[in-house]
Amino acid sequence: MSVEAYNLLVDAGGYCASLTNWNAAEALQWFMITYGEKTEYRTILEGFQSLTLRLAEQFIDRGGVVQKNQQLETFNCLDYNEDNNKLIKLIFTDQINGTTNVLYTKHLILAIPQYPLKVLSEKTDFFEEDIKQDIDSVIAQPAYKLFLGYERPWWKDLGLEYGRSDTDLPIREVFYATVKANSPKIEHQNNLNSFILASYHRGFNQAMSFWQPLIEGKPYLGTKNPFSNSTGLDGLWATKNMVLAVQDQLKELHQIEHIPQPYIAVFKDWSAKPFGGGFHFWKTHIKPWEVAKRLRRPKQNENVYLCGEAYAASEQTWVEGALKTTELMLQENFKLEKPEWLSQSYKLD
Repeated sequence: MSVEAYNLLVDAGGYCASLTNWNAAEALQWFMITYGEKTEYRTILEGFQSLTLRLAEQFIDRGGVVQKNQQLETFNCLDYNEDNNKLIKLIFTDQINGTTNVLYTKHLILAIPQYPLKVLSEKTDFFEEDIKQDIDSVIAQPAYKLFLGYERPWWKDLGLEYGRSDTDLPIREVFYATVKANSPKIEHQNNLNSFILASYHRGFNQAMSFWQPLIEGKPYLGTKNPFSNSTGLDGLWATKNMVLAVQDQLKELHQIEHIPQPYIAVFKDWSAKPFGGGFHFWKTHIKPWEVAKRLRRPKQNENVYLCGEAYAASEQTWVEGALKTTELMLQENFKLEKPEWLSQSYKLD
């Protein structure tokens, strides 16, 4: 591929990160999945958060306890106790009041990405050198998302209802989400509030340096906050300068002179702590199918397990990758059968 052809893909493709130097075998599979002729993009009607909330509800219904704002500082695998149980000692810090909490468990599942794993590996002797090398076998990729909410879907005036636009402007990708007035989820039928993912930037490139200075500054509070009774958006407000820059780029992308002011603007930098990256790619010369299996249970004589998108042997970067590694980890170590609703032909690795 010539330099000119490569630059064309970078400018026009939107997915900058996919053209970085990562595992070629995985890249081929990724491109076939992402750009395949029969590829369909689907989401959950209530949003992906509903998946996590539903899992938590079912966990609680079965006697589980969910404790929020607890940061795992370290853990140690202990010898067998008098009841012939092999326990794991966990030390947590309460992120609200700073107190230290100590718990003991028979099994520990670390559903966290690479960066917090690396931090944790320096605080416990569980992660020996070979495990650390496996943890280091992926590259964390930076990712920003900026959502703008409008009182009406102005992009429909241009014949756009859903889908996405790619550009070489710093916003890179724009995804349209139009709310239909007759949607059963709409409480008031005259409510046409709609949003767009106004900028989806990922990967190491010049666009990242454009946005970095705009992250800090006065927040853009918009005209109204439909989530005024929720604290979930604290710390996620986009800055005024960021919204101003995005509005200008949206006008240039769509070749129009006016765009209404958004009533809300939220921004998320997945590269920041504690995530350390929005998604991950396998490094070159790595055999993902071997590393992924090892990491699902790093030590066969200890009940410590890993799962998540970062070390998915297939469909890494996607939600499916996170769900697949979790399902494999449960089947391999907890003797769980494949769910009836999951097709027998569906490959998990």
